[in-house]
Amino acid sequence: MQKVKTGLWNERNAAFVAFYAKNIQPYKDYNHAGRKLKQLKTTYVLMMGRSDGTLGFIGGMVEEGASIEEAAYRETYAEVNYKINPYKLMPVTTYNIFPDFNAHLFAYDCENLEELKQIYRQSVEAEHFISETTGLIFVPMTDFNSNGSGFTNIAMGKMFGSVREELFSLRNYLK
Repeated sequence: MQKVKTGLWNERNAAFVAFYAKNIQPYKDYNHAGRKLKQLKTTYVLMMGRSDGTLGFIGGMVEEGASIEEAAYRETYAEVNYKINPYKLMPVTTYNIFPDFNAHLFAYDCENLEELKQIYRQSVEAEHFISETTGLIFVPMTDFNSNGSGFTNIAMGKMFGSVREELFSLRNYLK
């Protein structure tokens, strides 16, 4: 597996979408948090639990004759029941997984926590819920303390294919 030029086409391709929202204050109204933690603003990304027990991004294979963006649109609707605005897809990275297979990751700015929550809520009505997607999780793009609570703990979990590398690329993209 190696990182290649973003958008590089191969014989087989897959498109994935990382939905995110910036400036979320997860501890703002949490009574047990100190002042510094209450003021913390961070970015959150939606990741999905996959039926094989790993974490991944929302997306899947590019069908013959379709573009990478069209596959991102189709797979997002099938996996989380959400119709994306294709103009908001921002290419982040591409990884060559096998000699004939590339995985393409896009970022999608949800602009606020409510839009992320909307995707989360309606995902249980998606066509591929349970068969491919076992649920969504909110991933903070920062650590909340020096013990790795937050991003580091999640990033060290079981992830599918190039997802860990894509997650770190996404974190750099969002800075």
